Amino acid sequence: MIPLDEWVAVSSAYDPSNMFRGIYLGMTVDALRIQAKGESFERYIPIDEIGSIFRGKTKSTKEYVWGGIKLGGLVSVGIGGFITGIFLIDSGFDIVALPSMLAFGGLWSIVSGIFTVPAGALLGLIRAQVAEGKAVEYVIGDGEWVIVK
Repeated sequence: MIPLDEWVAVSSAYDPSNMFRGIYLGMTVDALRIQAKGESFERYIPIDEIGSIFRGKTKSTKEYVWGGIKLGGLVSVGIGGFITGIFLIDSGFDIVALPSMLAFGGLWSIVSGIFTVPAGALLGLIRAQVAEGKAVEYVIGDGEWVIVK
């Protein structure tokens, strides 16, 4: 049984790569009601067009990897900002030397990004594989399943 307001992914019976993700809102007599993230309207997916229902993992591997890349980029920008702050404090807040300090901090951001961005992508890939192992798939077939209200 899938609880209301849980994130689910529904694949098409005709094209398994065609997935729709959203919050499970319940069902009507012949369709599942799902609301996509950030949308105000509900989508009705006819039961006879559903191939599988997934709960647990709601994002694709690509989304996990891009999230990791963003995290790695933010970490590298933070490192550059930290280095700039250290030199700014050390100089006694010398405004004349600020452009060179910003350039040095930017260089540190780029150099650290060489390591943090790929590490973030790897972290995202690991998260995707962990989430994939926790996902539950309900395969829909003729006479093989029953929806209980």
